[in-house]
Amino acid sequence: MSFSNHILQVFVMFLEQDEPLLKKLEQHDFLCDHAQWQFTLPQLHRFMQATQNPLFLITYHDFRKNLFNSSINKRLRAYKAEIAIFDNQQNVDISTYVLKRV
Repeated sequence: MSFSNHILQVFVMFLEQDEPLLKKLEQHDFLCDHAQWQFTLPQLHRFMQATQNPLFLITYHDFRKNLFNSSINKRLRAYKAEIAIFDNQQNVDISTYVLKRV
């Protein structure tokens, strides 16, 4: 499974309210409820590294590059969802993003 497919799978699991995933998100101190999941990119990187999937055992810089070069947002449209900026801090590393239904 590719980088973008794996991240998309995690996002879809959230949209489907997968209980084991929701518990993991809670353990990693994410802000989320049934409608949205808020995260910073470094926080998402640490979470994905915790899955021990070799695709995510990469530097934060490479993670961010792969994420920005992926078609995840376009593919999320099929699930009537998107990743959007929740709190713009004028820096991608400290801004907060949100996965939400549209």
